[in-house]
Amino acid sequence: MEKFGFYNGFSAQYIYVLKLQHGKYYIGYTTNPTSRLKQHKFGKTSEFVKKNLPIKEAYFKVLDGMTKKEALREETKLTAKFAIEYGVEKVYGGVMAGNIFKRECIFDKILLKYDITYYDEM
Repeated sequence: MEKFGFYNGFSAQYIYVLKLQHGKYYIGYTTNPTSRLKQHKFGKTSEFVKKNLPIKEAYFKVLDGMTKKEALREETKLTAKFAIEYGVEKVYGGVMAGNIFKRECIFDKILLKYDITYYDEM
């Protein structure tokens, strides 16, 4: 887990990955990793996470110097890359929230919009 804190007087932004049971992954965005991780651990989160608890691992990446819009774009790209690697049915988060049909439709649009191929490095 990466260090979190404050930069330049502003709260840092983070994207994070939760590795859940059943080989599932949740990708998210937060400005308060400690609080957000507690919410997930205690089931105060999406149904996808609740159904796949416990959290096996959690990774946080600091997005220093980005606007919120840029940070959310990074969350979307990371979600798409995980969906490529592990399958859309095993990945949830960001704009790829909702039922599997919705996630599959959005996934295709993300690949085109951000020019992500199945051969990009993770």
